[in-house]
Amino acid sequence: MKIEKCKLRVESRATVPVASRATAPLVSGAPHSNSRFSIFNFQFSIAALLFLACVSLWAQAPDTPTPASQEAQVSAIADEVQQKVVKVRGLQFQKPVAKGVKNRAELRDYILALLRKEMPKEKIDAGKKALVMFGLVKPDLDVEKLIVDLHTEQIAGFYDWRTQQLYLMTEMPPMMQRMIMAHELTHALQDQHFDLKKLPIEEKCNDDLLLATQSLVEGDALISMIDYMLEPQGLDSSVLPSLSGFLKSAAPLAGGPVLDRAPTYFRETLLFPYVQGLEFLQAAKKAGGWDMVNAAYATPPASCEQILHPEKYLSQNDMPTLVELPDLAGTLGPDWRYLDKNVLGEFAVGVLLREYLPPEMKADEATKGWDGDQFHLYENAKSGALALVWLTVWDTERDAQEFMSSYRASLAKRLGIEDVPQATATEWQVRERPLALFRQGSLVLMLDGIEPQRMGQIKGLAFGAKRTEAAANTPKLAAAPKPEQPDPFKETVRRQLETMMNVPKGETKIEGDRYRNLTYAFELTKPKDWKFQEGEAAMMPIVLKKPNSSPGVMVIVQKLLGPVPAAVFGPMLEGMSKMQYQDVKRVKVGKIVVRGIEGYESVFTGSLLGSPVKVRYVTFSENSIAYTLGCTAAVDEFDKHEKDFEAVVQSFRLTAPAKQRATE
Repeated sequence: MKIEKCKLRVESRATVPVASRATAPLVSGAPHSNSRFSIFNFQFSIAALLFLACVSLWAQAPDTPTPASQEAQVSAIADEVQQKVVKVRGLQFQKPVAKGVKNRAELRDYILALLRKEMPKEKIDAGKKALVMFGLVKPDLDVEKLIVDLHTEQIAGFYDWRTQQLYLMTEMPPMMQRMIMAHELTHALQDQHFDLKKLPIEEKCNDDLLLATQSLVEGDALISMIDYMLEPQGLDSSVLPSLSGFLKSAAPLAGGPVLDRAPTYFRETLLFPYVQGLEFLQAAKKAGGWDMVNAAYATPPASCEQILHPEKYLSQNDMPTLVELPDLAGTLGPDWRYLDKNVLGEFAVGVLLREYLPPEMKADEATKGWDGDQFHLYENAKSGALALVWLTVWDTERDAQEFMSSYRASLAKRLGIEDVPQATATEWQVRERPLALFRQGSLVLMLDGIEPQRMGQIKGLAFGAKRTEAAANTPKLAAAPKPEQPDPFKETVRRQLETMMNVPKGETKIEGDRYRNLTYAFELTKPKDWKFQEGEAAMMPIVLKKPNSSPGVMVIVQKLLGPVPAAVFGPMLEGMSKMQYQDVKRVKVGKIVVRGIEGYESVFTGSLLGSPVKVRYVTFSENSIAYTLGCTAAVDEFDKHEKDFEAVVQSFRLTAPAKQRATE
């Protein structure tokens, strides 16, 4: 969340210009990962897995000779990439873009200097206190250090809208440089045509709006980057099915050591503009091509609700309710002062619920009726005590009831108290900390840290807060979008990808340490202290992850277009995956037999963005279904947990005949 002035979000646009996916608004849609898959790895892996069975995605021109200096290399790559970006994005550059490079040390110094200039310590402290009150971070978290460390780790490239200069990080292989360059050049095009500073990118007290704007800009750059990657094959992003389910499934494997250990809220917030922004832009481009995307900059999305549900922006004109709580410092009593205010939005409210609710309670369902919110944070100057007033607005009374029930359960879990039956009011006294939930029609109010004798007056004032609907923002096109001309090749690829990607994960069971997929007829066991995270689609139905650590294992299931033996499929996957690394050295390759199933195994080391990594793929293929177990980690982490990886592989078992699996 920014924590600038009244900002709560930590990946603040104030901290870094338009930078890499993970932490700053507009940075390259692909942050790097020192230990595992980054969003670029996701994109690459998606491309490899999707196109192995139908097209050769990476048949691009060979790398240009490396210039003597890195600055010259970046300039040469930019010149090469720029014309293709102009072609796929449909916008011309109005002036040259200044380009440069930074190493990690230089980037860290840059971030720290900007942070201290634009985010005073008291503002960071206020934002942190709000996060603590919501139970999203622990009181001992060093937020400033986390901001700097996250940006330094995650940024692969960024476009600085203040100086209108583009930077790439050093230590990247040429292929990734081209991908990042395409992404960052798109940001430069956005700035030249739509003037990024006119967007609400410096909004002080509405992080929901800020994150929605970020999603538009990052989703645009990701779609442009994908189109750039697919252009040599005569394809574009229109052939791709929705990728958000796959990306959400792969999210546990995204990032580096700092992101791995960051609070869940930070991880999800950093991923949102790329995962959901991509899906939002896919919907916008499908509705009206690049003209629709361009029109969105004149009337950008007003909330993350519109990003999560693109139809609410593109056609339904579902605008959020803007809430303005009154200043309640005087009502709280002597020595109380206003500290901060902000808007969470549907996405952040979902994160808040998921943090403590079990999966079966379906936190996302409880947030779909969100219509608006605002919180105020107050502090007692003498005692240091904090008080939080949070008013949420819902589409219907039923939506409000559903949220209140879920949030009550979440609070009870977080605070270690016994829940109470459904009611319009719930009050607790937790370790001398008064906390209450109230519902009035479609409004739900939380009061935390407020003296019981003052709750009645505070409740009345908060429920009486000013509420107005945001101005309509449905994008307007100058002319009706031109219908897409039929393209038999694109349509064939689109159908094939739909077949492979949008297959439901099927019926699954988790029994203790054992995961079973009844539809695709396989099972495996997780190591002790590891966790399962189920995906949303068959392509990545399950991820195994060691909490607070880098290692993870992803399982990918594919329905191929026909029988492809593991001895053929495995080397193809290996070859494509190696293209994202430098200094690749094979450690082990060849046949592997597990429980009588013959597969293909590949283990190699390499350098990813300057960091040494170790990679292992094990692929099994019978009939027209391929199963791949993959893990990537920093070399020391990989070696430390190699026995765990091996145990997962050896536990893998097919539970039905190949013929039966092929027909399910």
